[in-house]
Amino acid sequence: MRSIAFVDRVEHVDKLMELTEDVYRGQSRALVVEGPLGIGKSALLDELVRLTQLCTAEPTIRMIRARCQAFVGETNAYGPVMAIFNALHPPRAVRHIKYAAVQHLPELVGSLPLVGPALAAAAQITQAAIDSGSVQGDSLLPYRQSVAHGLASALVDALVNAGPTLVIVDDVQWIDPSSLLVFDHFIEQSWGHPVGVVLIHETNQDSGPPSEGATVREFLDRWQLQGRLERITLGALSDGAVAELVRLYHGPDIATSTLTRLSRLTGGRPAYVVQLLPLMRTDGGLDGPLPEALRRAVRRPLALLETSDRELLIVAATQGSTFLAPLVARAADLEEQEVQDRLHRLSRESGFISAAPNPDWAPLADCYQFDCLLLQKELYAEQSPSRRRQRHTKIAEGLMALGHELPLDARLDCVRHFRSGVPHPASGTEHLKLAKDVAVKGLSFAEAETLCRFAVQEIERLPERASHRDSLMAQAVELLLNITEIHWQARRRPKGDDLEGLAAHAEEAARRCGDPVLTARTVMLHGKVLLHTQGLVPSLDMLKLAVELARDTDNSLALFVALAEYGRQLPKRDLIGGLTVLREAQRLYETDPRLRNLSDPVLRHARNLTDMQLGVNLFDAGDFGAALVHLTACVERLREDPLNAELPIALNYLAQLYAAMGDADTAENALREALSFEETRGGLSGWHAYNSALLARLIAFDPARRHACQPMLAEAWRETEQTWLLNLVPIVRNLYAEVLLLLGDTDPALLNQSLALAEETIEETRRTGMIRSEIAALSLISRIRHLRGETEAAAVLARDALDILRRVGDLPALRTEEVLHHAAEVLETVGHSQETVMWLRADVQDRVQRIADSITDCAQRARYLQHSPLNQKLPYLSEQPDRT
Repeated sequence: MRSIAFVDRVEHVDKLMELTEDVYRGQSRALVVEGPLGIGKSALLDELVRLTQLCTAEPTIRMIRARCQAFVGETNAYGPVMAIFNALHPPRAVRHIKYAAVQHLPELVGSLPLVGPALAAAAQITQAAIDSGSVQGDSLLPYRQSVAHGLASALVDALVNAGPTLVIVDDVQWIDPSSLLVFDHFIEQSWGHPVGVVLIHETNQDSGPPSEGATVREFLDRWQLQGRLERITLGALSDGAVAELVRLYHGPDIATSTLTRLSRLTGGRPAYVVQLLPLMRTDGGLDGPLPEALRRAVRRPLALLETSDRELLIVAATQGSTFLAPLVARAADLEEQEVQDRLHRLSRESGFISAAPNPDWAPLADCYQFDCLLLQKELYAEQSPSRRRQRHTKIAEGLMALGHELPLDARLDCVRHFRSGVPHPASGTEHLKLAKDVAVKGLSFAEAETLCRFAVQEIERLPERASHRDSLMAQAVELLLNITEIHWQARRRPKGDDLEGLAAHAEEAARRCGDPVLTARTVMLHGKVLLHTQGLVPSLDMLKLAVELARDTDNSLALFVALAEYGRQLPKRDLIGGLTVLREAQRLYETDPRLRNLSDPVLRHARNLTDMQLGVNLFDAGDFGAALVHLTACVERLREDPLNAELPIALNYLAQLYAAMGDADTAENALREALSFEETRGGLSGWHAYNSALLARLIAFDPARRHACQPMLAEAWRETEQTWLLNLVPIVRNLYAEVLLLLGDTDPALLNQSLALAEETIEETRRTGMIRSEIAALSLISRIRHLRGETEAAAVLARDALDILRRVGDLPALRTEEVLHHAAEVLETVGHSQETVMWLRADVQDRVQRIADSITDCAQRARYLQHSPLNQKLPYLSEQPDRT
């Protein structure tokens, strides 16, 4: 089976196989495989050995491998040379493993004609030099050369006698000077014989100390110029090769983003990839810290750097995997020109960084990137926490100094450095500005939410007496609560997600800074939160206070937003009063030019919600004609709005209106558009659940499709429970109960389930103050009891619903004429006062006729009178003449 550590490198493998074939045919070849640590040099040679052994059952070519050690001295002088001799002529015992190679040199080669005398003379002269100090060191050179020449000749002879042989020397960058001299002669003398040489050279070490006046690279360069040596340079594995390596280990179910991250993290070095494979999860995360062996391997080349260069790269690593020379200079407190020169030199010599394309927003700045993210992370970790924070802050300041027209990615990078740095007065401001821009441009509300939360954290880091601290805090929380409102849940909130605490914190900050506008806005936010946490009544009290505070400010925006929010919630208890507030908000918006700035996300959101709410409350009040005009225009505008997050809500309201008008097909189309929109956007949504439940109710009236209702409703209720928007929960539950009632008029099990749902709604709404849903649930239970023959209980419930309705008047999301009609049917059955029943039916007829009168289109008016679900039960209405 193929080694998991080896993939790709097809071209390089082919070249090495060609070399072995040439050696087998009697030619001589020498080649060096170069590349940084972990790039796969040894794995490439392992693959060569494996493939060569597979060529035939009998070895066609002998392979000898030797390794140089990373230190020079008695214990490894002539080390690789002796390893080759040992492979050709194994000593009688394995003591060559235990003792220094140089101790066996006399034993193995002392008797060689060309080597023995020179070795003896060299030993005598060396001893004399040590004893007397009178002999010049360079007088040893001829003897050294003679020994090297003789050893090279002996090696060639031994290899020729052994037959075609490939000699592989690993880590040649560590070769000792004595062996290097031998190989200098050996490369020349082996030419023309069936001997191949492959050297493995780690290029990270080229900046190390010279070997006796000449680096290994200088020898390699000279041999190449002489035509004796070929070169293979291994670069990073391609993303595809990294993917293959990962899938060999983890299987095919790995995300592309994970593979890309791993490739960038390791710089495409297969040895690093293999070290990380056991730790990597399919989602791209790592289980546990990096293996210490991998960390040592990554850090090892850094030891060769000058201290000043290493420190410079540590500063560069603070900016990130890609960095700019001027920002590094600022963070390092160095002249920019000096940093430019040093980074340029390091990019050419070190193998740690390379030049990268300039970003458009910094066209004149030198740009570089780390070739391996693991290296960048190790360098980054070498700083003390205090120094790291200081440098992050300087980098953020440097990014701000580049200009005010930075693109989004640069601004995101800037605030990231601020968060990682020391507390800074500009950090909260920059986070807040960026959050607003992200929300306005529609890039991502989730991103805006994250930035708002960061802004709050950054502002909290400032001293309590810092200038504008309280003002910034109130603004940040205001934006955060507005853009996250649709995701609030009134139960099962995660620990730490304290909406009331956050709202109260903002209100207190606004009051401390003495800003009446901010105070009004934060009181309003507090009211919005209370709706979701405590219920409608506490919320309305706070929202009313916000309107009063806003009136005193003479700030049209603050007043509009407060009116809009109060107007959205008040109809739940007082429909006529709510319409009055909404119309005031609309007049203010239409007459004050300061409210036309749609770049403000808070204003934009409030305007959209106000328009929708006014339209649906006109529908609730029975003015179908005006509601249709208003909601149709609102939907059309939202379809063109890049921030059309409210579109599913507007389509819901429009679908309710069409369904009530008897136009089921158009209502269904609107609901399906809303559902498709949210399914494309993804994620759970209370409004998606509501729209699903409404669609199920429409389908329940179609005998051919009603079988699909129950699964739809069950799924809608599951989504409602997961999102738990307080104002939608009882509505969806009541829709579920109503459809089960429609489906189960002869099925006791369905009626029991419907009854349980409606009773749960009553229990909940008496706690939350959602009276409209309580009335609807009472009417549903009355109908269920009536179907089950429990007429007296049904009548009591019908009267309860009527009593509340008379006390509070018309309410939103509640068709009063339907409640009156069902009550009349139940009361008539139990023999209730005929006068009361007639009064109820007259009231229903009057309401239906007023609705019809509000519809100006004749065809739509006729459809309403003839095809709406309620009016089909009131046949006398179809006999009324059309009014033009």
